[in-house]
Amino acid sequence: MKRIPVIYDGDMGGDDLWAITLMLAHPDIFDVKGITTVFGNVDVTQATKNVCDLLAYLGHEDIPVYVGEDRPIQGARMFGDDAYGEGGVGGVFFPENNKKAESQSAIKFITQTLKNSNEPITLIGTGPMTNLALVIKDHPELHSKIKQVIVMGGAIKPGPHPNPPHRVGNITEAAEFNFFQDSFAPNIVAQSGIKLTVMTADANQQYALTDTIKERFRTIGSFGEMMIQMTSAVEHLDREKFGMDGPALHDPCVILYLLQQTGHETYYTPARKQGFHTIEEPEDWEKNGAVILNDELMNTWIITETINIPAIIDTLYTAIKSFA
Repeated sequence: MKRIPVIYDGDMGGDDLWAITLMLAHPDIFDVKGITTVFGNVDVTQATKNVCDLLAYLGHEDIPVYVGEDRPIQGARMFGDDAYGEGGVGGVFFPENNKKAESQSAIKFITQTLKNSNEPITLIGTGPMTNLALVIKDHPELHSKIKQVIVMGGAIKPGPHPNPPHRVGNITEAAEFNFFQDSFAPNIVAQSGIKLTVMTADANQQYALTDTIKERFRTIGSFGEMMIQMTSAVEHLDREKFGMDGPALHDPCVILYLLQQTGHETYYTPARKQGFHTIEEPEDWEKNGAVILNDELMNTWIITETINIPAIIDTLYTAIKSFA
C-alpha cells in the first residue's frame, strides 16, 4: 500500500505526543514530511522542545521539526488552564539530547513542501489551527496540493456527565480548547473548499484512561509509565467538568481515523458532511470558539461518535509497546 504523505502540526501537550507516537509506530502507512509546532497547551518554545525530546527518545531524530506561530491570527493569545501539567507533559523529563528545530519557519516549510510535492499531502492538526490557516489563506495556488486537512477540535454536544448540564467545551462551557485559542483559523480552513475533517471532543469524551487501562499500559515499562504521566495531570479537570473516570485522550483520534481510512480498523462512525463555523469573539471568552452548525454551508466532515473503544486501547497499547 502506498504511504500517506503527511505534515503533523500540534501544540505538543501530552496527548499530542501520544498521537505522534501512534503515527510513528506505523511507518508503513505514514510518510512524515515534517512536524510543525504551534502555541496552545504551552508556548511554542516549550512545544518545540517537547516534540524534539520525544523524537530523540523514539530514535526519530531524522524527522525535521519547524517552529510555528505563538499567537492566534487576530488578538492576543488566550489563557489556558495548564491542563497537562508542568511543561505540558505532566512533568515528564526526557533524557538529554541534541535534537533541535530547523531554522526555517513552520509556515515556510509547509508552503515549500506543498509546492515541491508531486502528490497531495494530508495536513494533520492537533492544536490551534493557526499555522494551517495562514498557509491556506495566503497560498490559494497550493490548495490542490492538499489532499485533506484533518484536525482535532470543536465540541458540539455535552459529554457523559457535564457540569453544568449544558457544558460542551473542555476550556469554557461553550468551546473546546483548540478552537477557543484561535477561533478565526477553523473558519478560514472550512471556507477554503479543501476537504476538512473535524474530530470533535465529543468522540474523545466517550472513553477515558481508567485505572485498569493505566495499569495495562504500565506493564509496558518505563515508557508506558511516562505516557500515563503525560495525561494524568488533566484527570481532575475531566472528572470535574465531565464526570469521567480518568483523563480523556484527545489528539490520537486524528491518527486513528487516518488508520481507519486505510482499512486498519473501525474506531468511529463514518464522518457526516455538515456546515459549521466557529464564533469569532476573542473578547468574549464565554462564546469564543463555540461551534455553530449550519446546514446551508455543508463545508466540513464531522465525527462525534466512538464505536470501538477496545480497539482504540489495543492500537494505542501496541504502538507504545513497539518503542519500549
